[in-house]
Amino acid sequence: MTMKTNTKYLFLALFTFMLSALSCTKEKTDPAEIEKPYYNVTDDTSDPVQHEKAVLFNSYKTYLITNPTIRDYAYNFANKNKISIVAPEQSNENLLNGIKMLKETFLDLYPEDFKKKNLPFSIILSDTLRFTGIISIDGEVPPKPEYYAWSSTSFIAISGIRKNMGANPQERKDSIRGEINSHFWTGYLAAHKGLFTIPDSFYEISKDNYGKTLFEDPATIDYYQYGFVGYNKLATIYDEIDGWMTDLPREEMDLQMWVAFIFRTPKTKLQPIIDANEKMAQKYEILRDVFKASGYNIDNILK
Repeated sequence: MTMKTNTKYLFLALFTFMLSALSCTKEKTDPAEIEKPYYNVTDDTSDPVQHEKAVLFNSYKTYLITNPTIRDYAYNFANKNKISIVAPEQSNENLLNGIKMLKETFLDLYPEDFKKKNLPFSIILSDTLRFTGIISIDGEVPPKPEYYAWSSTSFIAISGIRKNMGANPQERKDSIRGEINSHFWTGYLAAHKGLFTIPDSFYEISKDNYGKTLFEDPATIDYYQYGFVGYNKLATIYDEIDGWMTDLPREEMDLQMWVAFIFRTPKTKLQPIIDANEKMAQKYEILRDVFKASGYNIDNILK
């Protein structure tokens, strides 16, 4: 077995471990264990950030956490969330810009009745969010990947709340929008609210290609022909001797990537892709029906 193959399996082991860690967020939550008085939701119109916290709680019974500590995210009651969160800089300007981004990329996309029924216990604003459940490889610990969003049994977290966020290019804002809503649907609503049940027909479309390795540069591959919107970056490696080993997504990642794709892609770009690729069209139609059955019309976001 070559060194490249050994490395390949080490990365696959890492990816499997990360998926296992993500699945640990699917344990049942006991709301009685959460100390609700810990969070101040008293309205104060002279403090615009505190006012936003009060509005969110009074409207949806959801706590907005703007200065998170480890107690706000580390434990999932029965399990430990393998993430670390850096709190955002606490100026009103920075936090209000973060709240504005939260509304634009998440809250404003849903009707009032839907939010009242389905928002989590808390929403966490963060500067940086990293996955910490990384295993060492030959004594070396790989870099901890950063995420724009995360979900657990009781919260949704969004990162990137920092002073220069106002200068974010539209592409980055679209990525944040895609990731936070993907986590909301596939990691929170599906696991903890009994919504967003995906039929086997969605996975049947790409069943022959899940986890397949292509010995090609990932930038040159037409993923749409397989019904995918991208590749598995965590398990894809490049070897100076043997070149690229590009892994296609597995089932869980495929769904996560599809939901992010729908939320981040403008209709003017998404519709031509759907029209030109049979497998993409089939998967899109299935997901649109699942969203509708869950009480949400995705056509409302495709503008």
